[in-house]
Amino acid sequence: MTDRCNYRCRYCMPEDGISWLSHQEIITYEEIFELCRIFAGLGMKKVRFTGGEPLLRKGMAPFLLRFISAFPLLRVSVTTNGSLLFPLAEPLIESGLHSINVSLDTLSNERFRNITRNGDLSQVLRGLDAISGKIKIIKLNTVLYKNINEYDIELLLQYARERQYVLRFLEFMPADREVWDKNSYISIDFLLSIIHKHGSWIQLENDGESCSGPAVYYREENTGQKIGVISAVSHNFCHLCNRLRLSSTGQLYPCLFSSISWDLLTPLRKNDYSTVMDRILQAVKEKPKGKVFFGDTGVAVSRIGG
Repeated sequence: MTDRCNYRCRYCMPEDGISWLSHQEIITYEEIFELCRIFAGLGMKKVRFTGGEPLLRKGMAPFLLRFISAFPLLRVSVTTNGSLLFPLAEPLIESGLHSINVSLDTLSNERFRNITRNGDLSQVLRGLDAISGKIKIIKLNTVLYKNINEYDIELLLQYARERQYVLRFLEFMPADREVWDKNSYISIDFLLSIIHKHGSWIQLENDGESCSGPAVYYREENTGQKIGVISAVSHNFCHLCNRLRLSSTGQLYPCLFSSISWDLLTPLRKNDYSTVMDRILQAVKEKPKGKVFFGDTGVAVSRIGG
């Protein structure tokens, strides 16, 4: 959607940021429409708009309204850092979003500034309050980061339970050499050992839903709270992954860690739709059967929805 972001999260982007792409290199809204018509014709059921920070892109909320109206059978979601949720709450609600994922790694102002390097936690919480109960599914994404936010696990569980959000814990992934730090890695197994001390959590069966993605979900027997875990490092879920990633420059990646990609934007701008379709099908065939970290893709993870 965009390569730009107003945060510099430790697990996603170097402290000095990355060089921004020129306007001409970025896929336009109309080109996104055209690509999604092709994807939908090939059986796509869900699309998620990420970044960078997608809400930074000018006209994003009106675009979502038009897009969801044009593709009523698609489940449309957005992943955001939450910094712009409050000013855009009404148009996002009115757009008809099926779900929204909001990054929330801690409930401590100090730790939030440490992780994001320049973020304001109060803005995110204010935005969440504004959309609470008004968007069908609200998920919180928490990247586990050693010696920083493992202290927030219980508080985050309580916060999500009180508001009926789906809290999801993600392992810090070695997808970008510039930001990876093995000393900051926490496994999902550690997380599960913590939550099992504070409740009776039962793993839910995979319901076979094609849009469910690689997350494994648990429910607490007494409260009914549901959480998800994404263990990209400690447990191989490649056989469950049904996602393709499209960069803001129109490069299609079969995996976040992929060393190969297919250029969709060039043939799309030539109205060569058959080539676009062929390249999409090639990317699907190249979905990896096992994990390979540090893909050396030549593109920062923040540019392809990291």
